[in-house]
Amino acid sequence: MSRRPLTSRNATPEPVRQAIITTRGELPAHENGAEQIQYRLTALALEQGWHEHGWRVPARSTVHRILVGAGLVTPEPGKRP
Repeated sequence: MSRRPLTSRNATPEPVRQAIITTRGELPAHENGAEQIQYRLTALALEQGWHEHGWRVPARSTVHRILVGAGLVTPEPGKRP
């Protein structure tokens, strides 16, 4: 029997994941990057009282990871970092 936990306490809550995806759809094409979404989520978190639920605004890297997982980022491997 596996000893792996069934849940992860550090996982991004589903309502926050949905807010990221929704915010991406609401922004214009030239402003829908991870940093801009994080900025918008900060205002949304204050409005909805995320801190009362113990939720925080995710880091830019987490926002990007969620967007990639949802298939909203087009990979461009030819670009250099």
